[in-house]
Amino acid sequence: MGIRIVIIGLSLILFSCKSKKTENFEDCKSGTPKPIFKVDSKEIVKEDFVLNKDHAIETIELIDHSMIELIHSGCEKPVQEFRFAIPQDLKNASDNAWKILAVNQFDKLSLLHPSLKSFSEWATVIKDNLDKFKLSEPLDVAPNITITIDKLVSDNNNLLIVKLAQK
Repeated sequence: MGIRIVIIGLSLILFSCKSKKTENFEDCKSGTPKPIFKVDSKEIVKEDFVLNKDHAIETIELIDHSMIELIHSGCEKPVQEFRFAIPQDLKNASDNAWKILAVNQFDKLSLLHPSLKSFSEWATVIKDNLDKFKLSEPLDVAPNITITIDKLVSDNNNLLIVKLAQK
């Protein structure tokens, strides 16, 4: 329950920091976001998808009680921001440990269902560029594609944030 409150609270804070809403999915060439995790997997015990005017929030809980939030945003240049709740003491974890955690989380997602196998490709991209990543800074990993790895640390309720964005 505490992890859910942290995720919801941090989401509200981060969304309230955005100064203006500039996009509306009704006007997007790529259309309205669709849920990625709405799949038949015994590993996913709860899935929720909320579509708003300028972003969508998808939340899943796994059988091991892991919580993952995916925020879909962007119209012309789509952005997917993954927020992984990590309920362990990571106050002294190195930046490299957070990057490896990102690899592990995407590998874990790829095993949830055959349709999610492509997440292992993101894990590989992160792993292949591990030394190039600096937390909180976007890294160009392909033409017009960046990945940003970030963290929010608190007492045993941490968030690993990985943003995949088109430039």
